[in-house]
Amino acid sequence: METFNSDIFEFARIKLINNNKMISALNLFAEQIAKMNGFSETEIIKIQLVIEETALNIIENSFDEGESGFYEIAFERKPNQLIIAFEDKGLPYELSKFEKHDDSALRLLLMRAFADEIHFHNLGKQGKRIELHINIPHKNIEHYISEPIKVLERDVPKDERPVELMMMTKEMAIELAACVYRTYGYTYISDYIYYPEKIIELLESELLRSCVAINSDGELVAHLGLNFLSKDSKVGETGQAVVDPRYRGRGLFETMKKYLAELETERGSYGFYSESVSIHPYTQKGNISLGAKETGILLGYIPETLFFKKINENEQSQRQSAILYYMKVSQEPNREVYLPGEHADMIKEIYESIGLSRNFNHEKSTDFQDNNSIIDMIIRPEWSQAFLVVKSIGKDFTEMISSKVKDIKNRKIDCIYIDLHLSDQSTPETVKKIEQHGFFFAGIIPELYNGDILRMQYLNNSVIGKESIITVSDLGKKLLDYVFDDMKKISIV
Repeated sequence: METFNSDIFEFARIKLINNNKMISALNLFAEQIAKMNGFSETEIIKIQLVIEETALNIIENSFDEGESGFYEIAFERKPNQLIIAFEDKGLPYELSKFEKHDDSALRLLLMRAFADEIHFHNLGKQGKRIELHINIPHKNIEHYISEPIKVLERDVPKDERPVELMMMTKEMAIELAACVYRTYGYTYISDYIYYPEKIIELLESELLRSCVAINSDGELVAHLGLNFLSKDSKVGETGQAVVDPRYRGRGLFETMKKYLAELETERGSYGFYSESVSIHPYTQKGNISLGAKETGILLGYIPETLFFKKINENEQSQRQSAILYYMKVSQEPNREVYLPGEHADMIKEIYESIGLSRNFNHEKSTDFQDNNSIIDMIIRPEWSQAFLVVKSIGKDFTEMISSKVKDIKNRKIDCIYIDLHLSDQSTPETVKKIEQHGFFFAGIIPELYNGDILRMQYLNNSVIGKESIITVSDLGKKLLDYVFDDMKKISIV
């Protein structure tokens, strides 16, 4: 297998005058890039179409009629994705402008259809950037095996043989994919885990560090992944917890998480966060037994298509919620945080429960920066989720957040989340603006972006019943009441 050993890098950049005639040359160049990354002829045609439509949007909307100017296209590679980024210093990007013109609206729809993710970035004086994220094609587990893998049944006999824990290596990628298929068939929603090459890219880029359990025959029978936003991140998200049905009931989830915690303490990580399902208590109890504490509740976080095979008999009939947990593994920096008044007491209780060192500042700023706001928008179509990550708050924040929320709602995304830095003194006032759009409290995630974030949430025509959510601790029950009370309060306002 070819491997990829980097977090993200730019390998080509070209500069074009804002003339439609240059787009054909751009597409010839893009064709070669796509071939290098393994795309088929059909996929290449789609890539060329989305490039053409994006370029036309920039030419027609970023420059005044008759104005001569330039825009740049960067081709970048990150684990499992090709990124095609368009940058220009023309007129500010406004989604409403696209929606008012039939041609532009059609092009935006084509961009959404052919790109796996679209990111919009306002760069202030540096202009703007539109990123098209396109998943690299890889072969799934069926390509690497000579005989079909049998999906194990619910009542499979238990295997009492001892297992050995170790850190996963890239040579185990095929065996991990086989273990996932044995356990879940093709129902596990983290689809990359069925593709050995995708697993290898994440391991080599250090965005994934995994613990596995190996039996006496050398067979991989359990896995717990620790995922990082970047290789320098100090907190990771635990996920891809898979235990072969023959080895369930032995506490392997807790054992593997403790194993990872010991190793990450040595590496200087601060802690782990995770989203535990709320339809059963197993993973919640496992987290609590290891010292993890609840930090929030994400209503409707898990789509109804995610089927927990071997745990619940019937497929879910509605979106399920998740409990946010944080597990501290070593001492983090002492940080100053600005708490929104209406949520201050709840956030303080969460901090106290975790045992984090924080200085609470109740001073607030009502003066936003003169620069443009910087808000990253990330769409996860397979989960019907959208994340707005607020990096900088400027005077245009209200207008920008209105445009982005409208765009996401029009895409029929079920759940929208906004992440705000608690180290930003503008955050308390910003929360009030966000609440006007119907967002309510979700929780906090410590040290997610080199500091703590406050997450707010919005349900787009999704109805979540409180009675469907199981919580197993007093703090969990208090958070559940708090989130639903805040949702009710926001809906009345």
